[in-house]
Amino acid sequence: MASVNDVSRGSMRVALWTYPRTRSLPVEFCMGTQKRTAVYHELYYTSYLFGDEIGEDEEDEWPEYSYSAVKAGLETCDPDLSVVFVKDMAFSLQGNFNLVPRGFKHTFLIRNPEKAIASLYKAFCGTESRHPEERAVEMSGVQELYEFYVHVTNKLKQPPIIVDSDDLVRFPAQILRKYCGRVGIKYSDSMLTWNKGSEKVAKWPEPLRDATFMHEDALYSSGFDYNLTSLSASDIASLPPIVKTCIESCKPLYREMWLNRIKPDTVETEI
Repeated sequence: MASVNDVSRGSMRVALWTYPRTRSLPVEFCMGTQKRTAVYHELYYTSYLFGDEIGEDEEDEWPEYSYSAVKAGLETCDPDLSVVFVKDMAFSLQGNFNLVPRGFKHTFLIRNPEKAIASLYKAFCGTESRHPEERAVEMSGVQELYEFYVHVTNKLKQPPIIVDSDDLVRFPAQILRKYCGRVGIKYSDSMLTWNKGSEKVAKWPEPLRDATFMHEDALYSSGFDYNLTSLSASDIASLPPIVKTCIESCKPLYREMWLNRIKPDTVETEI
């Protein structure tokens, strides 16, 4: 991965927008296996947590991660890079789509809200977080991703490039090859595996380096080898009411994006 100042106007520039618990880290890792590729981990999410507040003039806690600094950095030249790949959380934009860097192809990673939001709630339950159900709803992110998806397709006139997490895990070579073809990145089978270990965190934005507790499985993965076991009916039934309500409200938005996703050749997967 890279610092904010390494970006090239001559590079193929791709942003992958998502929400929590979509297995997005392995996509970062697979892109990071390629030469002359800069991969940026959640710069806008860092701004959301630690940079300036949108519309306020208070002094930034981390000025290098202000929204304006991140946008400017991602629009800076470096002729030596072939690919600039950004992965981030759409809710970090807070609906201010003018914050996104110019010159990028915007793409989307989705996952069934029943799985993603339940996983997020479970992750918060495993921490000292108070009111994990409220935090899971607040950070669910499906609505915000959908709104940005509409902006990209209707306002920016970019064709939808959407990957479903379960498709990617089941058929990584198929989905990655098609994704790379659509965004203009050269596909290689070397993208399918990477070295295990937490040393990748050293290249994350400094304010996020202590927040690895929710990413242990991904950090010690070496490929797209996740467990695809679905939640049982009893698992869903045991979720707090506000979490279940959030899931139900997100399902139609997810399904609209899912219908426009990159589809595998092997089988038609189901929601």
